[in-house]
Amino acid sequence: MSGEKRRDRLLQYLEEHDKPVSGTELAKEFGVSRQVIVQDIALLRTGHVKIIATNRGYLVPPAKPSGVRRIFKCRHTDEQAEDELTCIVDLGGIVENVFVNQMFTIGVITTLKFMVKFKQI
Repeated sequence: MSGEKRRDRLLQYLEEHDKPVSGTELAKEFGVSRQVIVQDIALLRTGHVKIIATNRGYLVPPAKPSGVRRIFKCRHTDEQAEDELTCIVDLGGIVENVFVNQMFTIGVITTLKFMVKFKQI
């Protein structure tokens, strides 16, 4: 199978899954190394395809996220904030924005459904 055809099938495979798919699982599915998958993902991204890498694998966000949108106000250490954001993402939430005010309160705007978009503060 040519690289272009494999990337087309890889994108289709990711679009069919609503949860992250690991690079190892993709490598087994397509009979290539995990490094080839990493390179294919990079090439797809350069073609303006939205593919998100999470700590559990790759996913393609839905065209329009659905779900409930909430703003959470918290007071955390850096480590606690990271743990909370990871938990939201691992459970399928979308982190749309993170902001910090002078009182060290962290606000997280999130849609509780599917993808993640981190903005660095």
